[in-house]
Amino acid sequence: MARVAAKPVSRLPSFRYITNLHRGKVVVLGDAAHSVKPYFGLGANSALEDVIALSDCVEKNGLSCEAAEEFSKKRAGEAKALVKLSRNFDRPGKLGFATFILPLILDGIFYGMLPRFFSPNTIAMLQASKSDANGDAISYTFREVVRIKRFDRLKQAALVSGVLFALGKATSVCLGGLAMVLKRSRLSVGVASSAVLFVGLAVRRFYKSFNDNSAGEVLAKTETDINGKKIKKNNFEDNESFMMNARQKQRERDGG
Repeated sequence: MARVAAKPVSRLPSFRYITNLHRGKVVVLGDAAHSVKPYFGLGANSALEDVIALSDCVEKNGLSCEAAEEFSKKRAGEAKALVKLSRNFDRPGKLGFATFILPLILDGIFYGMLPRFFSPNTIAMLQASKSDANGDAISYTFREVVRIKRFDRLKQAALVSGVLFALGKATSVCLGGLAMVLKRSRLSVGVASSAVLFVGLAVRRFYKSFNDNSAGEVLAKTETDINGKKIKKNNFEDNESFMMNARQKQRERDGG
């Protein structure tokens, strides 16, 4: 135990990859070719894929330089894509929110609305599978995931920009119409409309808060369990009957 305590602090591996995985008949694979932090098991899975790819290349070309070169062509791009994906999962602070959390939220929203047009989030894509030419289920490669998600970001940006432009145009037309009817400037109409909208939202929030704390709501909450399920009335009646019997027995003991 003392020797363990005296050992220096261990650190997680940094994100690194090499662009060329062979020299002559020698190849590097696994963590030697691509090191990532062990959050999602991507490094271990990728190392096993390296072994399969190397086995296929050796079976095709024998123990030769051609096998090593073909392996490098197959897996070097995967090593780079793996490290880039994993690095985005580990950004600190606001950068981490922008590169990891926010994309997950956006992917969930867009995929939920248009599943035929958008793909699931990155983590789900890494766990998903597709059918090959023979109909067998195979996993997406890291390069495929990077390419699909990059295209998704372009589609999301285009859709959001189009919606914002349409809303801005509609708002401008409405303000112009109101300005003509009221014979006021667009600026004054816009300020007044914003104020009315703000007051309306504030009143709605206040009313909702007041309604949630009304006597009826409080009473309803007392008739639900911690899971929000309504408690049957016979439960209250059983409890009341139990308490009455307990009081009666106590009186009998006191009287005795």
